[in-house]
Amino acid sequence: MNGKNGFPVWDSATLSQLAQSDKVVMVIFWADYCPYSQSLVEYLASSDLLTGKIADRFVVGIIDNSQLQEVGCQYEIGSTASLVIMRQREILYSELGFPPYKKLWLAQKIREVVEAAL
Repeated sequence: MNGKNGFPVWDSATLSQLAQSDKVVMVIFWADYCPYSQSLVEYLASSDLLTGKIADRFVVGIIDNSQLQEVGCQYEIGSTASLVIMRQREILYSELGFPPYKKLWLAQKIREVVEAAL
């Protein structure tokens, strides 16, 4: 599947399979028409959040919420530019919306959640 800034775009079957694994999974809910979606993906791609000891136990992918709205509904995501961090189907963290002023706060929160899950 095509990727966005290096992240794979998943279908619902791929997400379902990954959600059951031992890995920490971060799902970015994206839509091409949403500038906040683009900002979130660009920010995550350019940050060092997903490197180091986290990288081998952490998987990141995109769900195109404009094409797979039912997946967003499954995780109670009603908007784009949202993310969910889960492990073995348990939601560890979710964030709806991504205005630019949240960048530093979100980086810290992602680190905390992922480190606690490892």
